[in-house]
Amino acid sequence: NNFTVGYEDFIKDIEETDWERIVDQSGVSHEVIKNIAEVIGSSKRLIICWAMGLTQHKNAVATIQTVVN
Repeated sequence: NNFTVGYEDFIKDIEETDWERIVDQSGVSHEVIKNIAEVIGSSKRLIICWAMGLTQHKNAVATIQTVVN
């Protein structure tokens, strides 16, 4: 991709990460992750909301613009 740096290293890191580590660090079971992946994979459309509480701050708009950029 012309706009992405380090993509291959990112994918390699993901592929080399074992399930035990994923479950341990996320606190989510392998079964739940698989179920979510199946829902996402079979969906025609998907909306994802990642709420970090950024909108609650004085400089929320500027902060969110920075995160998006």
